[in-house]
Amino acid sequence: MTEVYLFGTDEPNEWVDITGTFDLKQRAMACHRSQITPQPDVLDHVAACNRDLGAAHHLAYAEAFKVVRPFRFT
Repeated sequence: MTEVYLFGTDEPNEWVDITGTFDLKQRAMACHRSQITPQPDVLDHVAACNRDLGAAHHLAYAEAFKVVRPFRFT
């Protein structure tokens, strides 16, 4: 079954635990100097958002998605 994960939605229905890969995410984001350098607090802001999403679901860090699953006729 194909699923589509939409990021940045106002109505998430799926939270993914990213605790194990959070450090890798931060290092990868830091590599995008043209997006990060003019705004040095971006990494801190992203960390706070991921921490808040995680705390709401008893996780250290999480990301939220709206998952769309196809409708199946039976």
